[in-house]
Amino acid sequence: MNRSTTALVLTLVIGVSTTNLFSQGTSAPVGPKLSETLARNLAGATGTDVPEDRRAKAYSKLLEAQRFIWRSNPVRSRSGGQGAVKFARNALQVALELDPKLAEAYTALAELSLSSPPTDVDEAVQLALMAVKVDPNNFGGHRILARLFTYKSNLGNSGTNDRTYAAKALGEWKEVARLDPRNAEAWAFLSEFYGLAGMQNEQIDSLKKWVAASTPVETQFYKRVMGGQSDLSPENASLKLGAALINAGRSADAVEVLSLLVSDEPSNAEAISLLRQSLASADARTSAVAIESLQQAVFANPDSPVLVSLLAQVQARSGKVDDGARVLRDAIERTKASDLAAASGLQVTLGDILVGADRLAEAVTAYEDALKLRGLDRPRTVLETDRTFAFQVYEKLITTYRKANRLAEARSAVERARQLLGNDVFAG
Repeated sequence: MNRSTTALVLTLVIGVSTTNLFSQGTSAPVGPKLSETLARNLAGATGTDVPEDRRAKAYSKLLEAQRFIWRSNPVRSRSGGQGAVKFARNALQVALELDPKLAEAYTALAELSLSSPPTDVDEAVQLALMAVKVDPNNFGGHRILARLFTYKSNLGNSGTNDRTYAAKALGEWKEVARLDPRNAEAWAFLSEFYGLAGMQNEQIDSLKKWVAASTPVETQFYKRVMGGQSDLSPENASLKLGAALINAGRSADAVEVLSLLVSDEPSNAEAISLLRQSLASADARTSAVAIESLQQAVFANPDSPVLVSLLAQVQARSGKVDDGARVLRDAIERTKASDLAAASGLQVTLGDILVGADRLAEAVTAYEDALKLRGLDRPRTVLETDRTFAFQVYEKLITTYRKANRLAEARSAVERARQLLGNDVFAG
């Protein structure tokens, strides 16, 4: 068995989990640390070749340790698990006495320093550093270092980031990505650290690679660091990519990314909000991209007033006012029997896009219809939720009447608003 095969087997067997770091403190064993002894042995072996028979025995011990690690599964008894870990550690130490350049053994010991008591983060770092010193392509060692430096950097804790450890973590995640170019976790953390460093182009490039990465099997470490609602899904990557593109002033690129996301997930409120933001300064070509995706999203989720409103607004801004008005009127007819609040809100949006097109008479009708749907066109007792809506619509209605030079109707609307909401509104 060659070194790379053994590394792969061992990585699959033990994994690289630092989840327990978030739930317990660290405690180092009394006396000299194992890493110090192993470092001296490694220094003494520099420049020397290990005989083939010793290498074979070392691999045999590595596999023996692997079997004990299997037996230390947490479903077994606590005493049995600890005993298996002890035997695994002993086997790994013997393997390194036989071959001090066996990188996989250092990696396994680093993992055991994290997953089994006494937990010792600093010892795990030293062991992992030896693993990557012996073999710069040791994936497990680089990932342990990347996670531990991320943990020490306080990433995810706003305002308390440790820049030294952040720089170390960034370097190690780059190594993980080099060894596994489709590793979602690596690109996700790289995007975070590049963002902290103000490196926008590198952050965006990492986010793009995260979107295209393989679906990860283990996601708990990322969730613990970034918060329980965060995950390593391509959808989350697309959200972050869209936001990063907006921050970089690349609204057209953001629209393309977020339009696809909204089309795939029409109920994703955050994606819709970001898309709305990115469309604020969109040109005709960019709007066309968004319209196509939004039409698909509305088709899949026709009862979403947010999606319907956004589609109509984008259509109107791109010069297709009648198309936008038609979308809104169709949605109003579908919803007014079951959801008056949604239907009246869509009426207000209709009025807004008609005002924008200088079609003031139609806009007045839309605003009046919005009030009628909620019974706010006449004096009555008004609930607090209706009061805010009524004030906003009357304000738009009065402004539109005045803009159309229909001053008598504007004064009438003011009186109606005062009868409904009180004499203190629209004073003066």
